[in-house]
Amino acid sequence: LRLLLGSWSSRWQAVRQALQMVRDWLPFTFCIWVYENLHDLTHWIRPTTLDGTLARFDQAIFGVQPTLWLQRITHPLLTDYLDLAYMTYFIFPPILGGWLYFRRHVEGFKEFQLAMLVGFYLGFVGYVTVPAVGPQYWLTGQYAFELSGLVLHWRIHRIVHSVQSFPRDCFPSMHTCISSITLCFLWRYRRLFPWRQLIVPVVAVLTVSLWFSTVYLRYHWAVDVFAGWALAIFS
Repeated sequence: LRLLLGSWSSRWQAVRQALQMVRDWLPFTFCIWVYENLHDLTHWIRPTTLDGTLARFDQAIFGVQPTLWLQRITHPLLTDYLDLAYMTYFIFPPILGGWLYFRRHVEGFKEFQLAMLVGFYLGFVGYVTVPAVGPQYWLTGQYAFELSGLVLHWRIHRIVHSVQSFPRDCFPSMHTCISSITLCFLWRYRRLFPWRQLIVPVVAVLTVSLWFSTVYLRYHWAVDVFAGWALAIFS
């Protein structure tokens, strides 16, 4: 409205605020562009994947392959729930960042953004130097059955694969890293949220469920999750 009906000074102020908003959010956009262009780079630097090594680490730590062992507790309802938890990776970070920004806690937003970008870019280094496709492909012939849900699993499974630019982005688990950073900053700025007594526990439960889902849904090796936690702490 200020651009259409305001004075020249108010119009110029509105333009400056819009440009500042673009500037503040541009690093996230650039980060997505970098991810979309990693496909050729990771094949050029290391043509083969290191899934065999990651699988041996999992075997040494647990004595079994976690994704194979988890078949004994698989249930369609649990699978659907964990699919939903897995998708919160795409929901909670932008909500938290947007809430901080539009509540004018810009310094908090920038600190959150910096932690996220450190995590993302170091994670991209991991994708390039330790490429892995994950147990869903590496162990595909060893599963007794395919995962199935009642309503959601295949729909969400297709969405996940449609947004995945290249299937070599397992180590470290960015779902684990970014969700951990988000949970940390949600706790730090919890007083800014209405109904925080409800929001914080719900987000915490869904975040822990997300961590578990990365292995249960066969997307990640367990060591990917450990690396994601370590990267989140550093970030």
